[in-house]
Amino acid sequence: MIYTATTPRNVQIIFLIVILQQAFQSLDVPPLFAFIILLAISIFITIFITYTVKIVDGTLIFQVRVFNFMIYNKTVHAQHILTIKFKRAGWGKKCAIVKNQKGFNFRILNFNPETIYSDLDDFANEYQIPVIKTNDYKILEKYY
Repeated sequence: MIYTATTPRNVQIIFLIVILQQAFQSLDVPPLFAFIILLAISIFITIFITYTVKIVDGTLIFQVRVFNFMIYNKTVHAQHILTIKFKRAGWGKKCAIVKNQKGFNFRILNFNPETIYSDLDDFANEYQIPVIKTNDYKILEKYY
């Protein structure tokens, strides 16, 4: 199954508007103007970042895309996963951190559909991957 997440665009759009306002106020200082424009371009690009996680035949595939161009792809087989830690993020959101033997660990937060957490738990049980669930996460499990 494929799960997707996007960046929180509302906040980034507000940052972009504020940065562009500052750029127009700094037209008389060319180095500052150039820096602010580069910052605005980078914020604009981050608005279009999407994350995908696929659970396929004993592997987790984590991808990061910008404008549908893949900029990061990590395929982790079940035997290379050290642990999956489930915890609470914020007030009432679930989060999972997949700890790998090699490379970066990846965090699973704000993915749709919400069944990703139960599917990850089933994946861990099927392939005997150690699972850590914090007490806060267990409380969220009861209510969601």
